[in-house]
Amino acid sequence: WSSDVCSSDLGTESFSVSQDITAALISFDGDSQIIQPSGTITATTLDLLDSATNITLGQVTNDFGSVTATANNLTLADTNAIQLNNITASSFTLTAGGNVTDGTNVTISIANSATFNAGANAITLGNDAGDTVNFGTLDITGGAVTLTESSGSSIDNLSASSITLNSAGHITDTTNATISVTGTADLSVTDNTIYDIILGEGVSDSLALGNVRVDARDVDLTEQSSGTNFTGTKIGRAHV
Repeated sequence: WSSDVCSSDLGTESFSVSQDITAALISFDGDSQIIQPSGTITATTLDLLDSATNITLGQVTNDFGSVTATANNLTLADTNAIQLNNITASSFTLTAGGNVTDGTNVTISIANSATFNAGANAITLGNDAGDTVNFGTLDITGGAVTLTESSGSSIDNLSASSITLNSAGHITDTTNATISVTGTADLSVTDNTIYDIILGEGVSDSLALGNVRVDARDVDLTEQSSGTNFTGTKIGRAHV
């Protein structure tokens, strides 16, 4: 099925996508659960609007240019690069076969877990001055990861070749967190007089970093690897 515009007001009925859909603009509007058992959705622009239920468009052959979405639990898969515009959800899981970026002056608000898997590709979110980006917890797999969060950051799992993380609050990890950065981890907070960086102090945490640069009030890193090079404005405790 192919068209320039595909728009549907779903009301409260559940909707299942089981065929190929191709359009420049695909818009689903309504408080409806959306699932995708099969088929491929190809859209330059995907709008998932005004839903308080779950949306799962998880076929790895999907190809979305940019996405705007409101949902409860949101799951998306894209075969290549994807741009996130305004996203609001309780939880968000994104699997992408290319770079993950956001638009300009966007709001991304995930109350609970935000999971991004871009393989070895780059993830860049919140880097524009007008962006507002907030996550509950972060689970990230990517190459070069660049995140600017408008609040504190809580890392559940992280696997990346490098990360640049700037947070408007404390940077911490969850219980049993696994954090692995093979290259440089550049971790900073917006106000280094009141915010700290505390990672790896849980008995079941796993923290392995390459080069580390930190800027915070106090820094407590408990690391399981060796040979890490630490630099930064303030380091309270570094355990290697």
